[in-house]
Amino acid sequence: MLNKKMTRSSIGIAFLLMIVCGFGAANAQSISVSGSPGPFIISSATAGSDLAPVSNATTTYNVHTKSGTSKITGRINSAMPVDATLKVMLAAPGRSTSAGVVILTTTNKNLVTGIPYNTNAIELMISYEFSASVSGGVIPSASKTVTFTLTAN
Repeated sequence: MLNKKMTRSSIGIAFLLMIVCGFGAANAQSISVSGSPGPFIISSATAGSDLAPVSNATTTYNVHTKSGTSKITGRINSAMPVDATLKVMLAAPGRSTSAGVVILTTTNKNLVTGIPYNTNAIELMISYEFSASVSGGVIPSASKTVTFTLTAN
C-alpha cells in the first residue's frame, strides 16, 4: 500500500484594488478603499482533507453620496482558476443593505444596495475569503483586480 501526501504549494491570489465611481464629479459621489489586502496563500494540504480558506478583513472603504439612492457593485478582472473562489463582503452604511458574502466573478454583483441620499460613511469593513479545492491541482500565483462601482440603485 502506497501512502501519498498531496500538496499544493504557493496557491495564492494577490489583490490590486481599482475603484470606479459611477457618478460624475459634479454630483460629488465617491467611494474609496484603504488599500489592498496582502497575498492570500494556501500553502499545502494533506490527502483526504479539505483546504482551509484564507480570510482577510484588514481593508475598509468610505462612501459619500449626494443624490438619489445608490448601490455598490463588485467584480474581478478575469475568471478564477477551476475549483477556486474569491468571496467578498462589504459592511453596509446605516439604512442600507449588505448582500452578505458574495462570490466574485467577471460580472458585476450587488454588494450593498439602498444607500440613501446624503450618506457619508467611513471605515466600513471589507472582508475577503479565498478558497480552493485539492481537485483543482496546483494553482500558480496570480493577481486579480477587484473593481467596486458606486452607481444609482
